[in-house]
Amino acid sequence: MHRDPAGGVLAGQWTVHGAGHAWSGGDLRASHADAHGPNASAKMRRFFFGRPVA
Repeated sequence: MHRDPAGGVLAGQWTVHGAGHAWSGGDLRASHADAHGPNASAKMRRFFFGRPVA
């Protein structure tokens, strides 16, 4: 997690080893989706919708 001087979260970083060139998680019927690793779509929704709108 990358934080501002007050301790607020500015950005989060995930590294998924061995995923290749595919989207981690998501609809597995889609091309370029990988069932391994975290569900990237769910993680982004949690990050963005958990923040107040400026």
